[in-house]
Amino acid sequence: MNEDELKKKQEKAKRKVELDKLEPITFAEYNAVVNKWMINPDPYITTILPALYCANKLPRRAVWLVVIGPSGAGKTEFIKMMTDLPDIYELSSLSTNTFLSGMPGLNDASLLPRITGKILLIKDLTTLLSKRMDDKLELFSQLREIWDGGYHKEFGNGKTRDWKGKVAIIACSTQAFDISQQAMTHLGERFLSYRLITPDRKAVAMRCLDNNSKECQMEREMVNAMYSLLKGIDWKQLENPPELPAQYREALINLSNFSTMARSGVIRDNKNKNMITFVPAAEMPTRQIQQLDTIATGIMILKNGVFADEDMEVIYKVTLDSIPLTNKMVIIEMAKADNLKTSEIATALGYPTEPIKMYLENMAVLKICDRIKDGSNSDKWTMKPEFVEIIRKYERIEAKTKEELVSLKETTIANDPDAAADEEFDRIGEPAMQTNPKAINF
Repeated sequence: MNEDELKKKQEKAKRKVELDKLEPITFAEYNAVVNKWMINPDPYITTILPALYCANKLPRRAVWLVVIGPSGAGKTEFIKMMTDLPDIYELSSLSTNTFLSGMPGLNDASLLPRITGKILLIKDLTTLLSKRMDDKLELFSQLREIWDGGYHKEFGNGKTRDWKGKVAIIACSTQAFDISQQAMTHLGERFLSYRLITPDRKAVAMRCLDNNSKECQMEREMVNAMYSLLKGIDWKQLENPPELPAQYREALINLSNFSTMARSGVIRDNKNKNMITFVPAAEMPTRQIQQLDTIATGIMILKNGVFADEDMEVIYKVTLDSIPLTNKMVIIEMAKADNLKTSEIATALGYPTEPIKMYLENMAVLKICDRIKDGSNSDKWTMKPEFVEIIRKYERIEAKTKEELVSLKETTIANDPDAAADEEFDRIGEPAMQTNPKAINF
């Protein structure tokens, strides 16, 4: 053992003594530490992370989660709170040779044997997503096998390696994850997503100034808070884990059915993205619903068997956040009213019309919405009533009034000459837009 290795070992032993001295704290005390250092408008992130730790201790398939947010939004600070927990392994980068190596003996640098049964923390998945497409395809093919519990690899030197086990992953990424998810639909089949609710830009800038000279103290206190919270868990619950209360089961089924349909892939021509060439069968909800149920069980372990409506909101968020953002944003707009034109949805989102039309076409061929042609130049879009109910309830969307729709139409015409031409073409005899009759009362 060289001098550097000895020093690291001594520092680790010293840190272990410090952690052992920590007393368990309540969930409220843990949140108070986070709020002391961070402006956190997200009411769910401090629940989902320790719940994932508990969930991945269960003798079930692993739950993989990507925390998505813009650069500087604080996502890394949140997952760094988990760094001193038992069975956590931090990793900065991945390559196609990371998981299993063909080198013999002491030269074997294979990662999988070292992380079996652990949670892999990847602070920046964006570097992986920036690799060449061939490398990404191979790497995510390897990840598919690893999530399924076994991995086989053959090497040019004639050596063959096999691995069986369980590895959980919690990673951070920018919205580059959404772009890759559109290009490689198998990415979404194993990973769930969590979109960080971000704070006011100027307020968070001020807090960062205040914390600038105290970053080490901030990191230590937040890491200690996570450790102390989980130190108070009754881990005997793993032997006979609590089950999701019956009143939430149907909601979980409906959510996972919708989410897996809406995140499924549509194949378009490489040279002409306006042309759909193939629509594969939509992903079935089997994997996702098991992952969501495991997260719910992790929440109950975290809260000593209790599962309330506020906890179900965490599940709602993860399920709907697992839909690629391009799809989710048009879905939310369609949930506000029926028979919306492409140009109206594009204006509401601040996007050009062409990409929005493409996203809406994807949703139509996946049977999330209906495309309506009424003899005019413009398409209209109406989401299926059963999905409207899900979005309006869980995104807390109210149906638009007729007056609001008229205002939206006037704004569209003022800002989009094409929309104005469409309006002139079909304005005579056009039926008034109606709000969805199945709107949920809140």
